[in-house]
Amino acid sequence: MAGRHAAVESALSAVLRDVDEAYLRPRSKAVREAKDRAERVIHELDQGKAWMYRVLRVHDHGSLSRGTALRHFNDLDRLIELDPVALQTRRGQFRTARDTIRRMAHHITLRRAGLVTMGSLKVRAQDHSVGIEYPGSGLRIDLVPAVTIKGALYIPEQGTGDWILTDPAATAARLRQAKRAAPHAGVAIRLLKGWSRARGRNAPISSFAVETWVVDEVLNRPRPLDELVATFFHEIGASNASRRLTLGSSGVVQGAVTLVEPVSGNNLTQDLRRYHRTALVRSCRRALNKLVGVERHANARRHSLSLSAARRLFVGQWT
Repeated sequence: MAGRHAAVESALSAVLRDVDEAYLRPRSKAVREAKDRAERVIHELDQGKAWMYRVLRVHDHGSLSRGTALRHFNDLDRLIELDPVALQTRRGQFRTARDTIRRMAHHITLRRAGLVTMGSLKVRAQDHSVGIEYPGSGLRIDLVPAVTIKGALYIPEQGTGDWILTDPAATAARLRQAKRAAPHAGVAIRLLKGWSRARGRNAPISSFAVETWVVDEVLNRPRPLDELVATFFHEIGASNASRRLTLGSSGVVQGAVTLVEPVSGNNLTQDLRRYHRTALVRSCRRALNKLVGVERHANARRHSLSLSAARRLFVGQWT
């Protein structure tokens, strides 16, 4: 999985692409339906009587918008920019993110009272967004409130609920730059996200952290698909599980695991503890061994065996 010229795709890379196409890439119809539902909810929010939830603009946000979501995705994020003046309290103070979310959830519940009463829709205030669940389809739409203050865009932070700086356009631009440098970057992101989802608690790393790592790695040094995926497993698996784990190119060390998102400067793995790190290291070691087996089958032209082994690694029970 090393030393190959990027212009000549390896047998392993071909198998990995097949897994992505057959099992991981979202179906366009499902994406359209999810986006249509989100647009209807946002329209109703904007047209409601509560002035504080007048929508100024909607920003692309989340993996589905950036084209890195998995098939059988269960959530769609929409970042809705609100009027900061309307969010001020009667005393002229700026409303907290938690209060904004709580009131927005209540407003949407009133607007969709009939569906909520029938159980066709569930609305709840979360720490960084309003979650709107459709039990029949398993889909959840997360509406993330945002405000522009002095030219900078702010959203609620996961975990704390504080307003933090964000720049979705810059995040999307970094991904586009990575895809220009390595057109298979999106494939690598979905493969590693699929692996993480299939492992569950044994691979405790967020989807956005995976995406950030791939983009960082590609912008630092583009490489073939198989090498890119193997590098992720090797970088983590080769680490000492009892020592701090630092991923990405920032060089910053914070807590048990550190992966800093360059746009916001936030540590995307700040919630991971020592036992999380240990599970992640062990899972990556096992994954690297499994990947070697997939490559062996691929090189021997045992396509069916290599595809089955790769599906188990990157998809698991999801089909």
